[in-house]
Parts: sequence; C-alpha cells; structure tokens
Amino acid sequence: MEAICRTLIGLARLVMALYVNFQDTGQLKATTMRTTLPLRAKKMIGMFLIVILVCVYSLVAVAIASATLAAAPWWAHMLYFGFSGFLWVLPAMVIIKWMSTESV
Repeated sequence: MEAICRTLIGLARLVMALYVNFQDTGQLKATTMRTTLPLRAKKMIGMFLIVILVCVYSLVAVAIASATLAAAPWWAHMLYFGFSGFLWVLPAMVIIKWMSTESV
C-alpha cells in the first residue's frame, strides 16, 4: 500500500512539474523534475502485468487452436502448443527487464 501511495505521489509531482514548466515557458517539457518509480512498486506492477499476460495469452492461444486445429492431427497440436507455450516468454522478458531497472 505504501508503494502505491509513493507511486501516486510521484505521478502527482510529475504532473505539477509539467504544469509549472508549461506556465513558465509555454512548452511542455519534463526536464524540471525527474521522478522515479520505486523498485518495489515496479515489481508489484510487473507481477500483475505478467499474471494478466499469461491469462490473456493462454485464452487467445487456446481460441486460435480451437478455431484452426480442430481437425488437425495430433502432431500439429503438439507443434502448435509447444511453440505457443514458449512464445509468451518474449513479452514476459520485457516486463521482467523493466521490473529490474532502477529508473523509470
């Protein structure tokens, strides 16, 4: 809960910095204040993103398999689910890389 509060405070500070900078210069630049998301908050957000990714990906993979492989032989099912079973790792790696970095 504390991480969520710190995240919301950081976002509010960023919005205020953008507003103040726009009032002073007339240009929208985020150079006046650099806010970072705490590592704990990034890990919590990343965890939820990975859970959502796996749920949505598995439903889509099964829907595609049901629509296209209904009358296919067993080895086509094996190849499809073997390939699609590893394919979700690519977007998950991007999320995990983002989770492990210190800055935004």
